[in-house]
Amino acid sequence: ISMKDSKLVKILRTFSKAEWKDFEKFAASQYFNGGRNYLPYLKLLRKYYPEFDSKKLTRESVYKALYPGKKYKDSVIFTVTSGLYSLAEEFLINKNAEGNRFEKEMNLLSQLSLRNIDGIHNKRFAEIENRLHSQKAGQDIFELYGRLQTHKIQHSMKGNYEKILKENVPLRADYNNFNFIFLLLNEVRDLFVLKNTYNVTAEKDLSNLFFNSVDFKRLLIYAETHYPKLSPVIRTIINCYISSITTEDIYFRAKEELMKHYDLFEKNLLRELVLIMEGGCAMRLNTGDRQYVREWHELH
Repeated sequence: ISMKDSKLVKILRTFSKAEWKDFEKFAASQYFNGGRNYLPYLKLLRKYYPEFDSKKLTRESVYKALYPGKKYKDSVIFTVTSGLYSLAEEFLINKNAEGNRFEKEMNLLSQLSLRNIDGIHNKRFAEIENRLHSQKAGQDIFELYGRLQTHKIQHSMKGNYEKILKENVPLRADYNNFNFIFLLLNEVRDLFVLKNTYNVTAEKDLSNLFFNSVDFKRLLIYAETHYPKLSPVIRTIINCYISSITTEDIYFRAKEELMKHYDLFEKNLLRELVLIMEGGCAMRLNTGDRQYVREWHELH
Protein backbone atom coordinates (compact mmCIF):
# COMPACT_ATOMS: atom_id res chain seq x y z
CA ILE A 1 0.00 0.00 0.00
CA SER A 2 1.55 3.30 -1.13
CA MET A 3 2.24 5.97 1.50
CA LYS A 4 2.80 8.93 -0.80
CA ASP A 5 -0.68 10.32 -0.13
CA SER A 6 -0.78 9.57 3.60
CA LYS A 7 -1.41 12.38 6.10
CA LEU A 8 2.09 11.92 7.52
CA VAL A 9 3.79 12.31 4.15
CA LYS A 10 1.64 15.33 3.26
CA ILE A 11 2.99 17.13 6.33
CA LEU A 12 6.59 15.96 5.98
CA ARG A 13 6.63 17.04 2.33
CA THR A 14 6.20 20.67 3.45
CA PHE A 15 9.21 20.62 5.80
CA SER A 16 12.33 22.52 4.83
CA LYS A 17 15.69 20.85 5.44
CA ALA A 18 16.16 22.91 8.59
CA GLU A 19 12.68 21.97 9.80
CA TRP A 20 13.38 18.31 9.18
CA LYS A 21 16.48 18.50 11.40
CA ASP A 22 14.49 20.29 14.07
CA PHE A 23 11.73 17.71 13.84
CA GLU A 24 14.22 14.88 14.35
CA LYS A 25 15.42 16.62 17.54
CA PHE A 26 11.80 17.14 18.58
CA ALA A 27 10.96 13.49 17.95
CA ALA A 28 14.00 12.39 19.96
CA SER A 29 12.76 14.21 23.06
CA GLN A 30 11.06 11.89 25.54
CA TYR A 31 9.03 14.89 26.72
CA PHE A 32 7.20 14.87 23.39
CA ASN A 33 7.53 11.33 22.04
CA GLY A 34 5.86 9.57 24.95
CA GLY A 35 8.74 7.10 25.26
CA ARG A 36 8.49 5.86 21.65
CA ASN A 37 11.57 5.86 19.44
CA TYR A 38 10.50 7.37 16.12
CA LEU A 39 13.99 8.16 14.85
CA PRO A 40 14.49 4.92 12.84
CA TYR A 41 11.20 5.62 11.06
CA LEU A 42 12.16 9.23 10.38
CA LYS A 43 15.60 8.29 9.08
CA LEU A 44 13.95 5.78 6.77
CA LEU A 45 11.50 8.38 5.46
CA ARG A 46 14.33 10.87 4.96
CA LYS A 47 15.54 8.72 2.05
CA TYR A 48 12.36 9.67 0.18
CA TYR A 49 12.41 13.36 1.12
CA PRO A 50 11.29 15.79 -0.26
CA GLU A 51 9.05 14.35 -2.99
CA PHE A 52 8.10 11.03 -1.37
CA ASP A 53 6.98 9.76 -4.80
CA SER A 54 9.01 6.55 -4.97
CA LYS A 55 7.03 3.38 -5.67
CA LYS A 56 9.14 1.75 -2.98
CA LEU A 57 7.51 3.88 -0.28
CA THR A 58 4.84 1.45 0.90
CA ARG A 59 3.57 0.31 4.28
CA GLU A 60 5.01 -3.14 3.61
CA SER A 61 8.51 -1.88 2.74
CA VAL A 62 8.55 0.42 5.76
CA TYR A 63 7.46 -2.41 8.04
CA LYS A 64 10.13 -4.72 6.62
CA ALA A 65 12.85 -2.11 7.21
CA LEU A 66 11.69 -1.29 10.73
CA TYR A 67 10.93 -4.85 11.84
CA PRO A 68 13.19 -7.17 9.83
CA GLY A 69 12.26 -10.84 9.92
CA LYS A 70 8.80 -10.23 11.40
CA LYS A 71 5.51 -10.98 9.73
CA TYR A 72 3.76 -7.87 8.41
CA LYS A 73 1.01 -6.46 10.63
CA ASP A 74 -0.95 -3.55 9.25
CA SER A 75 -2.10 -2.55 12.74
CA VAL A 76 1.53 -2.05 13.84
CA ILE A 77 2.51 0.21 10.93
CA PHE A 78 -0.78 2.10 11.31
CA THR A 79 -0.08 2.74 15.00
CA VAL A 80 3.49 3.94 14.54
CA THR A 81 2.55 6.10 11.54
CA SER A 82 -0.35 7.62 13.43
CA GLY A 83 1.95 8.34 16.37
CA LEU A 84 4.52 10.05 14.17
CA TYR A 85 1.79 12.05 12.44
CA SER A 86 0.52 13.29 15.83
CA LEU A 87 4.08 14.22 16.74
CA ALA A 88 4.40 16.17 13.47
CA GLU A 89 1.23 18.11 14.33
CA GLU A 90 2.61 18.83 17.80
CA PHE A 91 5.85 20.04 16.20
CA LEU A 92 3.94 22.51 14.01
CA ILE A 93 1.97 23.77 17.01
CA ASN A 94 5.20 24.35 18.94
CA LYS A 95 6.84 25.94 15.92
CA ASN A 96 4.02 28.43 15.63
CA ALA A 97 4.17 29.20 19.35
CA GLU A 98 7.91 29.86 19.16
CA GLY A 99 7.36 33.04 17.18
CA ASN A 100 4.53 34.35 19.35
CA ARG A 101 6.09 36.07 22.32
CA PHE A 102 2.78 37.29 23.71
CA GLU A 103 1.29 33.78 23.82
CA LYS A 104 4.33 32.48 25.68
CA GLU A 105 4.12 35.30 28.18
CA MET A 106 0.39 34.80 28.73
CA ASN A 107 1.03 31.10 29.39
CA LEU A 108 3.74 32.07 31.87
CA LEU A 109 1.42 34.50 33.65
CA SER A 110 -1.25 31.80 33.88
CA GLN A 111 1.19 29.36 35.47
CA LEU A 112 2.57 31.95 37.91
CA SER A 113 -0.97 32.87 38.93
CA LEU A 114 -2.01 29.24 39.29
CA ARG A 115 0.99 28.56 41.53
CA ASN A 116 0.36 31.70 43.65
CA ILE A 117 3.78 33.18 42.89
CA ASP A 118 2.30 36.66 43.06
CA GLY A 119 5.49 38.70 43.41
CA ILE A 120 7.02 37.37 40.19
CA HIS A 121 3.61 37.36 38.50
CA ASN A 122 2.91 41.02 39.20
CA LYS A 123 6.35 42.11 38.08
CA ARG A 124 6.08 40.15 34.82
CA PHE A 125 2.55 41.45 34.22
CA ALA A 126 3.74 45.06 34.58
CA GLU A 127 6.64 44.40 32.19
CA ILE A 128 4.34 42.87 29.56
CA GLU A 129 1.78 45.64 29.92
CA ASN A 130 4.40 48.38 29.61
CA ARG A 131 5.97 46.77 26.57
CA LEU A 132 2.60 46.27 24.91
CA HIS A 133 1.70 49.92 25.36
CA SER A 134 5.07 51.12 24.09
CA GLN A 135 5.30 49.01 20.94
CA LYS A 136 3.90 49.89 17.54
CA ALA A 137 0.28 49.04 16.79
CA GLY A 138 -0.31 45.72 15.07
CA GLN A 139 -3.47 44.22 13.61
CA ASP A 140 -4.35 42.60 16.94
CA ILE A 141 -3.40 45.48 19.23
CA PHE A 142 -6.75 45.81 21.04
CA GLU A 143 -7.31 42.06 21.19
CA LEU A 144 -4.03 41.78 23.12
CA TYR A 145 -4.96 44.68 25.41
CA GLY A 146 -8.28 43.01 26.13
CA ARG A 147 -6.73 39.61 26.85
CA LEU A 148 -4.25 41.17 29.27
CA GLN A 149 -7.07 42.84 31.19
CA THR A 150 -9.03 39.55 31.24
CA HIS A 151 -6.05 37.84 32.86
CA LYS A 152 -5.70 40.63 35.41
CA ILE A 153 -9.36 40.27 36.38
CA GLN A 154 -9.08 36.49 36.71
CA HIS A 155 -5.88 36.77 38.76
CA SER A 156 -7.50 39.29 41.10
CA MET A 157 -10.16 36.79 42.22
CA LYS A 158 -7.90 35.77 45.08
CA GLY A 159 -7.12 39.34 46.14
CA ASN A 160 -8.74 42.78 46.04
CA TYR A 161 -11.32 41.64 43.51
CA GLU A 162 -13.75 44.57 43.87
CA LYS A 163 -11.06 47.19 43.24
CA ILE A 164 -9.78 45.38 40.14
CA LEU A 165 -13.31 44.88 38.82
CA LYS A 166 -14.09 48.60 39.07
CA GLU A 167 -10.89 49.56 37.26
CA ASN A 168 -10.38 46.81 34.73
CA VAL A 169 -13.78 45.54 33.59
CA PRO A 170 -14.60 48.90 31.93
CA LEU A 171 -11.08 49.01 30.49
CA ARG A 172 -11.37 45.49 29.08
CA ALA A 173 -14.80 46.32 27.68
CA ASP A 174 -13.42 49.34 25.80
CA TYR A 175 -10.44 47.44 24.39
CA ASN A 176 -12.70 44.60 23.23
CA ASN A 177 -15.13 47.06 21.67
CA PHE A 178 -12.35 48.86 19.81
CA ASN A 179 -11.21 45.47 18.55
CA PHE A 180 -14.78 44.70 17.49
CA ILE A 181 -14.97 47.98 15.56
CA PHE A 182 -11.78 47.21 13.65
CA LEU A 183 -12.94 43.68 12.85
CA LEU A 184 -16.30 45.11 11.77
CA LEU A 185 -14.65 47.64 9.45
CA ASN A 186 -12.60 44.88 7.86
CA GLU A 187 -15.70 42.76 7.26
CA VAL A 188 -17.63 45.69 5.79
CA ARG A 189 -14.74 46.45 3.47
CA ASP A 190 -14.56 42.82 2.28
CA LEU A 191 -18.31 42.85 1.61
CA PHE A 192 -17.92 46.14 -0.25
CA VAL A 193 -15.16 44.69 -2.44
CA LEU A 194 -17.27 41.57 -3.05
CA LYS A 195 -20.18 43.70 -4.24
CA ASN A 196 -18.21 46.16 -6.37
CA THR A 197 -15.66 43.77 -7.87
CA TYR A 198 -17.73 40.62 -8.35
CA ASN A 199 -21.23 42.15 -8.33
CA VAL A 200 -22.21 39.87 -5.45
CA THR A 201 -24.50 41.20 -2.74
CA ALA A 202 -24.49 39.12 0.45
CA GLU A 203 -27.91 37.84 1.48
CA LYS A 204 -26.76 37.81 5.10
CA ASP A 205 -25.16 41.09 6.08
CA LEU A 206 -25.14 41.73 9.81
CA SER A 207 -21.88 43.66 9.43
CA ASN A 208 -23.43 46.59 7.56
CA LEU A 209 -26.33 46.62 9.99
CA PHE A 210 -23.86 47.23 12.82
CA PHE A 211 -21.73 49.58 10.72
CA ASN A 212 -24.64 51.87 9.88
CA SER A 213 -25.59 52.12 13.54
CA VAL A 214 -22.17 53.33 14.73
CA ASP A 215 -21.69 57.05 15.31
CA PHE A 216 -18.02 57.25 14.36
CA LYS A 217 -17.72 60.97 15.16
CA ARG A 218 -18.81 60.33 18.75
CA LEU A 219 -16.55 57.28 18.89
CA LEU A 220 -13.50 59.34 17.88
CA ILE A 221 -14.35 62.05 20.42
CA TYR A 222 -14.64 59.34 23.08
CA ALA A 223 -11.23 57.92 22.09
CA GLU A 224 -9.58 61.35 22.17
CA THR A 225 -11.08 62.05 25.61
CA HIS A 226 -10.36 58.74 27.34
CA TYR A 227 -7.44 57.28 25.34
CA PRO A 228 -5.39 60.25 24.10
CA LYS A 229 -2.25 58.17 23.44
CA LEU A 230 -4.17 55.59 21.42
CA SER A 231 -6.44 58.10 19.73
CA PRO A 232 -4.17 58.74 16.68
CA VAL A 233 -4.05 54.99 15.99
CA ILE A 234 -7.83 54.61 16.34
CA ARG A 235 -8.58 57.71 14.25
CA THR A 236 -6.17 56.74 11.46
CA ILE A 237 -7.51 53.19 11.15
CA ILE A 238 -11.16 54.28 11.16
CA ASN A 239 -10.64 57.07 8.61
CA CYS A 240 -8.63 54.81 6.27
CA TYR A 241 -11.37 52.19 6.28
CA ILE A 242 -14.25 54.63 5.91
CA SER A 243 -12.52 56.40 3.03
CA SER A 244 -12.44 53.10 1.13
CA ILE A 245 -16.02 51.93 1.70
CA THR A 246 -18.11 55.11 1.51
CA THR A 247 -18.38 58.05 -0.85
CA GLU A 248 -17.88 60.38 2.10
CA ASP A 249 -15.17 62.83 1.12
CA ILE A 250 -12.58 62.03 3.80
CA TYR A 251 -9.89 60.46 1.61
CA PHE A 252 -7.41 63.33 1.96
CA ARG A 253 -8.07 63.59 5.70
CA ALA A 254 -7.37 59.86 6.02
CA LYS A 255 -4.23 60.19 3.92
CA GLU A 256 -3.01 63.06 6.08
CA GLU A 257 -3.59 61.03 9.23
CA LEU A 258 -1.74 58.04 7.78
CA MET A 259 1.26 60.10 6.65
CA LYS A 260 1.40 61.88 10.01
CA HIS A 261 1.18 58.77 12.17
CA TYR A 262 2.69 56.03 10.01
CA ASP A 263 5.47 55.43 12.53
CA LEU A 264 2.89 54.31 15.12
CA PHE A 265 2.10 51.15 13.15
CA GLU A 266 3.82 47.82 12.64
CA LYS A 267 4.87 47.08 9.08
CA ASN A 268 2.08 44.59 8.33
CA LEU A 269 -0.71 46.87 9.54
CA LEU A 270 0.82 49.86 7.77
CA ARG A 271 0.91 47.88 4.53
CA GLU A 272 -2.72 46.89 5.04
CA LEU A 273 -3.77 50.52 5.57
CA VAL A 274 -1.96 51.62 2.41
CA LEU A 275 -3.74 48.88 0.44
CA ILE A 276 -7.04 50.05 1.90
CA MET A 277 -6.28 53.61 0.76
CA GLU A 278 -5.43 52.29 -2.70
CA GLY A 279 -8.86 50.67 -2.78
CA GLY A 280 -10.43 54.03 -1.94
CA CYS A 281 -8.55 55.61 -4.85
CA ALA A 282 -9.65 52.86 -7.23
CA MET A 283 -13.29 53.32 -6.17
CA ARG A 284 -13.13 57.05 -6.95
CA LEU A 285 -11.31 56.48 -10.23
CA ASN A 286 -14.12 54.17 -11.31
CA THR A 287 -16.54 57.07 -10.88
CA GLY A 288 -14.43 59.18 -13.26
CA ASP A 289 -12.64 61.36 -10.70
CA ARG A 290 -9.24 61.70 -12.40
CA GLN A 291 -7.56 63.59 -9.53
CA TYR A 292 -7.08 60.21 -7.88
CA VAL A 293 -4.81 58.87 -10.64
CA ARG A 294 -1.81 60.55 -9.06
CA GLU A 295 -2.95 59.55 -5.58
CA TRP A 296 -3.19 55.90 -6.58
CA HIS A 297 0.28 55.89 -8.12
CA GLU A 298 1.80 57.61 -5.07
CA LEU A 299 0.32 55.00 -2.73
CA HIS A 300 1.13 52.11 -5.07
